[in-house]
Amino acid sequence: MGRRFQNDIATIWARNNLRLGVHSPFFTDAVMDLVKSGAVSNRHKETFRGKCVTSYGFGTRELMRWLDRNPLVEFQAIDKVFSPIQIGRNPGFMCVLPARKVDLSGGIALHVGKGNVAAGPGEAIDCVNGAELSEGGRVLFALPSRNLKGEPNILVSIEQLPNQFGHEEAVDMVAIEYGVANLRGRTVRERAQALIEVAHPDDRPLLVEKAKELKVLYADQIYLAGSAHLYSAEVETTNVVKGGLEVRFRAIKPSDEEQMRRLFCRFSDESVHYRYFTPIKTMPHSKMQEYVNVDYSKTMSIVGLVGQSGQGKIIAEGRFVRKQHKPYADLAFVVDEEYQLRSRQSQRSYRMSKKKLEGTRNYTTLTITVKHEDLEWLKATCKRMKRSFPKDIVNKSSLVRLGLAQLRKTEDLENLIRMNLMDFL
Repeated sequence: MGRRFQNDIATIWARNNLRLGVHSPFFTDAVMDLVKSGAVSNRHKETFRGKCVTSYGFGTRELMRWLDRNPLVEFQAIDKVFSPIQIGRNPGFMCVLPARKVDLSGGIALHVGKGNVAAGPGEAIDCVNGAELSEGGRVLFALPSRNLKGEPNILVSIEQLPNQFGHEEAVDMVAIEYGVANLRGRTVRERAQALIEVAHPDDRPLLVEKAKELKVLYADQIYLAGSAHLYSAEVETTNVVKGGLEVRFRAIKPSDEEQMRRLFCRFSDESVHYRYFTPIKTMPHSKMQEYVNVDYSKTMSIVGLVGQSGQGKIIAEGRFVRKQHKPYADLAFVVDEEYQLRSRQSQRSYRMSKKKLEGTRNYTTLTITVKHEDLEWLKATCKRMKRSFPKDIVNKSSLVRLGLAQLRKTEDLENLIRMNLMDFL
């Protein structure tokens, strides 16, 4: 990763008041800037607490002057820095390593050639073993989507490449400028989908076709090429609801197929009927992949996740669908019954992309699965929106349909989504 990118990350970390620790074989200008930003305290380390541990200084004269007799930095031999036991004593250790190429199964090819001081497979495995020993530790490989020649760095296979990291099952995440692919606990097919999602948009169609040929992906796997450039990363946000439950929101991805199927299986028969208006018993691949592959030019689907980042469980979804050739749109929300109504009075935030709503004048229905005793709360919500409470409420069921023909502004829709969806968590 470049210095400018590292500086941006340092600013973000400092703004979020994070207190990091540094345990790295190399100390570069970017790490120096990170320490200067105030994001590094080293207070939570179990080994060399209060100090940045490193073996080499590599950078400008400014860095060398800053390192000279600096009490914040501890230089140790490379065998201590790469010792899995020393690394594993630090809780929450994040092992970040550079990669040259990655294949769809999560296989990693490391860099080779001159200037590669200490990033071979042996040292990388030591660092990874330390992260696995660390409580809450993770392993992340980072690389750009393409190299300097414009060639893709995500390949179907790296079998012919040298200097391979032979423990792909230990790779938790792969970070690219288009996103982060979470690989822990996923099947080969799910790993392939996650990596294709973060590949360069122009490389994704060929990766899908080759993966189908090798039967890594199903032969009927849907791929919407246009959506590769329309994915709305700006809707990502995090909200802490009542009871300290942290919910992360982001746009839905094709790799969410299995998670959405599990959410469907957790619904009661009544909830399934009121959401899909038909007694669906199963959700096979052919149906679910149509649901998670979204055409973002006319549809916006946002999911809510709980749990550790990268290992989260989808518990909610909000979907906006524009009617083709008509100035209407449908809204639907589903929430895992276990997590419903956890934060009635808490601070709430929920985002949807305004770009998807431009040109839509009316909204036909809003479908929300709620309990009978919550109808009074919905009336209060409509009152806050300065709208009359619709008369077509089915009081004896859990289905609530609100006529929203009067909502003509994007802000009205965003406010309604924000007020309603988070009130069911």
